[in-house]
Order: sequence, then C-alpha cells, then structure tokens
Amino acid sequence: METKLVQPLLLVLVVLSIGLVSWLFRDKNEEAVFKKLKLFPRWFKFVGLFIVICGVSVPWIFQGLLVDGGNHLGSIYIIFGLFLICFSRDKIEDEMSNIIRLKSFYRSFGAGVVGFFFLTYIENSISDDFSQLSADTLLAVILGFYLVSYYVTKSKIRSAE
Repeated sequence: METKLVQPLLLVLVVLSIGLVSWLFRDKNEEAVFKKLKLFPRWFKFVGLFIVICGVSVPWIFQGLLVDGGNHLGSIYIIFGLFLICFSRDKIEDEMSNIIRLKSFYRSFGAGVVGFFFLTYIENSISDDFSQLSADTLLAVILGFYLVSYYVTKSKIRSAE
C-alpha cells in the first residue's frame, strides 16, 4: 500500500520539476536576460512555503508515508519547496538584491559543506560504525542557510538605508 502511494507522489514531483526548469529557461528577449536573473515569479515563494508545510506535516498525519519511522518522502518535498523559495523573485528585485543573492549562495555553499562534514563527524563520534549523511541533508542545510543568510543580510542593508 505504501509503495503504491509513494511512486505517484514522486512522479508528480519529477513532472513538476521538469516543467519548472523548462519554464525557467524559456526564450526571453536579450534585454531581459542580461538585466535580470532568471528567477521564478514572486508567488512561487508562497507555493514553496505550502509545499514545505505539506512536506513536514502530511507524512506524519498519514503514517503510511513514513519509511522506517523517517520522513524521507517529506524531506524530498521540503527540499523542493525550499528550492522554489530560494529561486523566486522578491517584491523589489534590483542589483543590490542580486549581489546579496550571490554572497548568500557562496556563504551557504561553504557553510553547507563545512556543516555536512561537521554533522558527519558528530554522528560518527556518537555511533560505533561509520555512516555518511545523505545528500538531501546537504541540500537542506545549504538551502536553509541560504534563506537565513539572504534575509538577514537584506534586512541589515534595508535598515541601514
């Protein structure tokens, strides 16, 4: 019963991902491409937030979606929702926000890799056998740190103006 429900949910996620990527890279006039980043519209933030909330809550409501007591399907949806939030436009999108995005991405990538190795070290120091954390943990740490870094930096700059 559980695998019958998981497979269609993963298929929906794959189809949505392919559709979003094809929409993101559709042809635009040259002026718009060089002046702006290729980002989703602002309302995708709300869609991403809804997907994150559903990814957290739905597998715990329907216990059949839990695999070995873990929310693995929900973590995929959480990463997809964080991806939509990260790559959506803000209300005011200017050169300063593009610079903040760039700085937040390289900060989050560096912190994500360091955090990934740190969490792997902590997990292996507690348990007896060696195990490495999964890639979805790395993606969630990078995307989460990006969101925190972006909005903290943006609020500091906006408050200084």
